[in-house]
Amino acid sequence: RFGFIADDLESVVPQVVRTTHRAELEDQKSVVYQDLIALLTSAAQSQQKRLDVQQTAIEDLTRSIVEMREELDQVREEQEQDELEVQRLIQAMQPSAGSLSGVAVSV
Repeated sequence: RFGFIADDLESVVPQVVRTTHRAELEDQKSVVYQDLIALLTSAAQSQQKRLDVQQTAIEDLTRSIVEMREELDQVREEQEQDELEVQRLIQAMQPSAGSLSGVAVSV
């Protein structure tokens, strides 16, 4: 059988603990489980809503990351193509060794 110690629970959720005053007994504390169940159910529902919102945010962020990675890959590919084009242009602009043989260069 499971239960809570009323004194311990009272410090956290005092509204679910009742104290009985009887002459023959010391003050006796008890837990009103119906109230506790309602409170715990409400807390669980609230937590579930938060989890749902967080899950949606995670899914949105994951999609964004995938899109950014695809864009980054495309940018890197374009950069690589641009670098190859620059190298090709540099090579095309460099004179070959034979073409300078008869040209005088003054400095």
